[in-house]
Amino acid sequence: MSSPVPPPRFDLAESFPETGEPAARAAQDLPGALALLTARRPRGGAEYGVALDALAAADGLDEPLDRHLAEHPDDTEARVVRAARVVRRAWELRGTEPGAQVGAERFDAFFALLARAEQDLVRVVVAEPADTAAWGLRLSTARGLALGTSEAGRRWRHLRAADAHDVRAQREYLQHLTPKWGGDWGRVDAFVGEVTAAAAPGSAEWALVPYAALTRWYDDHRAEGTSAMRWPEVVTGLDAAEQSFLAAPTPSRYEAVLAHTDFAVALGLAGKRGRSAAHFAQLGPSLAPGTWALGADHRSDLENIRASALAEGRRR
Repeated sequence: MSSPVPPPRFDLAESFPETGEPAARAAQDLPGALALLTARRPRGGAEYGVALDALAAADGLDEPLDRHLAEHPDDTEARVVRAARVVRRAWELRGTEPGAQVGAERFDAFFALLARAEQDLVRVVVAEPADTAAWGLRLSTARGLALGTSEAGRRWRHLRAADAHDVRAQREYLQHLTPKWGGDWGRVDAFVGEVTAAAAPGSAEWALVPYAALTRWYDDHRAEGTSAMRWPEVVTGLDAAEQSFLAAPTPSRYEAVLAHTDFAVALGLAGKRGRSAAHFAQLGPSLAPGTWALGADHRSDLENIRASALAEGRRR
């Protein structure tokens, strides 16, 4: 009898326990946890970002962070962590409903939280103008506060000057360029082209192609089934991007989870089940939650592809 397929694992800190070390230490030793987080910055934005996410989600750190910053007001790392926690709380409060379904009271609380986070983040970027984590969070606050694509572009340019290949920030900025946040699909296409033109073989930046295709499908064509994901121009773009992504090993195993999830879901919805399965096989139990959620209307089919891929992997 075959063993059951493991459920999806959405917490990257669980998949990569070393990234959860700062969060695990924070309750007993906040300065030590902040030092562990800072030590991850030179290793690349993805590992640092996963560790920051874990700290942002950890329980019981609000009062310790407030006390720490009262005593050490110039600790920019602590301010980034506090802001990340507030931004996370704000978007959880906002939810995923269309704006018309979010009541005025909830919107007011959402805006207040984002404005509070902005206070910390402004102090950080004044002291550390190349702090990509702070600029990335400021892209998120700009979107929530509806500051417009011009301000989002300004923040993106600051971040890009420090790290032009920050995959997580690229996705956040792409959201700003979509019609529902004040942009248009032409600007999305231009941005994806700009990113991929500078992407190395094997880079997770190639997954911005399926991510953009899924975003457009989800926003504009989801009610029509999966036909828009099978348009020739979409499939051609997916084919070329996948070829470049698979041309070399992905340098970051954390970013690889994002990229393989994007390709697995997009190719599955495009009817390329075998290629989708190959990406699910590379992922094992791990999945990026944001992209997986985009395919929620076709979850059963995607789960079947994933189950077949993981079962085949166990037979080998």
